[in-house]
Amino acid sequence: MTETYHKPMKRHDTGEPVRLRVISETDGQPVALTGVNASFHMYKVNDDGSMTELVNAPASIEDPSTAGIVRYDWQVGDTTEIGLHLAEFELVFPTGEKEHYPREGYIEISIELDLDNA
Repeated sequence: MTETYHKPMKRHDTGEPVRLRVISETDGQPVALTGVNASFHMYKVNDDGSMTELVNAPASIEDPSTAGIVRYDWQVGDTTEIGLHLAEFELVFPTGEKEHYPREGYIEISIELDLDNA
């Protein structure tokens, strides 16, 4: 189980990072992420339904022993494409096991035109 959400943004925004709390499906508690390597993947959904990868970058772990939160800090150029984007975090545990979060669906990121740069 994970907390998922829809994140509205304006083009060129880089302020507020994407965060996701990883919750254990067995006990409902945050997953310990000590020693986990995390990455963030974001794809733009094109008009024809295909997807184009825009971001494939390292992500951070906040308080790895107890909080279970992964975070991606936006970089310049990540949010230039207007439209619907689907994203997820990929976690590689010290055992070599790989999991993607959220476990169901995706983080939906909607990027709208910013009027300063219209």
